Amino acid sequence: MNNANKDKLSEISFFIKKGQYKQAEEKAAELVNKNPNNLVYQNFLSITLASQKKFKESKNILKKIIHTKPNYLDAYINLGNIYLDLNQLEKSAECFKKAIKIDEKNFIAEKNLADIYYMQNKHQKASKIYSELIKENPNNIDLLNNYSGNEIKLKNFDNAEKILNKILNL
Repeated sequence: MNNANKDKLSEISFFIKKGQYKQAEEKAAELVNKNPNNLVYQNFLSITLASQKKFKESKNILKKIIHTKPNYLDAYINLGNIYLDLNQLEKSAECFKKAIKIDEKNFIAEKNLADIYYMQNKHQKASKIYSELIKENPNNIDLLNNYSGNEIKLKNFDNAEKILNKILNL
């Protein structure tokens, strides 16, 4: 990837962070049109589309990426996030499980899978993942908060209290 295209990716990221999704989409589409086989650019385009709730278009791009390169981690994570946004929890969980098969220690995929288990009332499964993630991310407040809520659902009040106290001491 040349410096000009790296700069364009930075520009796209900037537009996304500023909430200027249409501009980001235009820049990403321009890159894809010039480099139609570049999966990184296609992935960026899918992100800009998903940011605008254009989920069908974004999903189509991600599925094509996965078809082209079945081990493309970011495509599974992004597709899982789209299904999560659409409240299609089973499909989302499958995407995150596939991402974990590609990268066993992917924090985003593992945390999102634990969150899905929580939403599905599969609290034992969620707790197992949360407790492992906490070992490697002991000061992640969002993770600690989700873990404590899950422990409350399991009626593990003593552990939930310890986790909440840890949050207060951060």
